Amino acid sequence: GRVVIKKKVILTPEQRVAKIAELKSKIAKKKEEQKQQTILNERAAEKSRIEGGKIAMEVREELQARARAQAYAEQRRQKDEEVIAKEKIQLQLAIDKLVRKGKSVEEAEEIAKSEFAEARRKMEEKTAALQAERRQQRAEAAEAMLTGAKTNNDNDSASPKTGGSTWNLSAFLGDEQVAHSQASQAAIATAKPKGSIDESELECALPRPDVAGFASIVEKMKQSNPTGSGETIAMLTTIVMNILQSPMDQKKRYLRASNSQFKTKIIGTTYALTFLRLLGFQVGWVEIEGGKKEQTVVMTTVIIRRLCAALTALETS
Repeated sequence: GRVVIKKKVILTPEQRVAKIAELKSKIAKKKEEQKQQTILNERAAEKSRIEGGKIAMEVREELQARARAQAYAEQRRQKDEEVIAKEKIQLQLAIDKLVRKGKSVEEAEEIAKSEFAEARRKMEEKTAALQAERRQQRAEAAEAMLTGAKTNNDNDSASPKTGGSTWNLSAFLGDEQVAHSQASQAAIATAKPKGSIDESELECALPRPDVAGFASIVEKMKQSNPTGSGETIAMLTTIVMNILQSPMDQKKRYLRASNSQFKTKIIGTTYALTFLRLLGFQVGWVEIEGGKKEQTVVMTTVIIRRLCAALTALETS
């Protein structure tokens, strides 16, 4: 057979240095590839987690909505049963009273039912009149808030003009919250240099709805509240991203004014409302359970270019 003799190669000092450098380069390259792959895996896992969380949240919200509807229906049924039982007792008491006065049972029953029917009719008329009055009051309040409001459009070539575009927040946020906002604005105005625009002026003179315009509002927001503006910016970012992800979903474009987070982070922060108004939000109404209506801040028209500009300004702030 053949005998193979391996000859040991003795490297020169220069070759040894080159070989070591080559090995180090391969190791560094391998580590970098592993690092990049780890980053990609983490991003994929985070994306999957977010998508799974969204689906779970939607399912949970749907189940909660159904549970609330069932609970409301059950409460309504119990209330109706209580009313019917109470009416039966009152009707029997009225019949007994008439019988004691000498009426026959048949006559007493007929008279009592007639009186109860008349009383029910008057009560229904009174309730209907009261509901109509409340609807009229809500309509007048909504009209007062939207009086002079400018219709938002997509004409970005010209800045919105001044005058008649402020929100009457006291009509649905309460005097205490508005007083807090006005006090904050007054404190900021005293520290501003002469000739600068304060909050009340900014609400009327909105900048152009582009990246620069939104960025200017964000910068003023940060200057007016360095410690608390971060949470407000995060909430505004969430609002914009939710609409961009589902622009046809009306729920994403309705912001409940009664929500505690909205009151604290938006209403309680200078320039946050100005940011929403520049996006195209308006004060409106939305129907909730039981036929009631709740005042909201709503975006009726979605302008993708404007939303993208706002998101860019928020992410680069």
